[in-house]
Amino acid sequence: MIGCISQFEIYSSSAALVQRTIAAAAECSPRSVTTIRSNLRQFGDTRAPSIGAGRPHSITPLMLEALCDHRTLM
Repeated sequence: MIGCISQFEIYSSSAALVQRTIAAAAECSPRSVTTIRSNLRQFGDTRAPSIGAGRPHSITPLMLEALCDHRTLM
């Protein structure tokens, strides 16, 4: 099978051509096109959801009560 082109090679070369065409029209990189497509497929939006790091920003009722008690003592 020397000299034959597999379906994968045909698809990947045409996909790369389409990505380059879209990237040229949008004035961005082909990698950006790939990332945006992936995000649309996975999350339904062009951006992936943010990953929250650190502790949550919430005051529990017990913490609020302690703060109010501390404030009244001053």
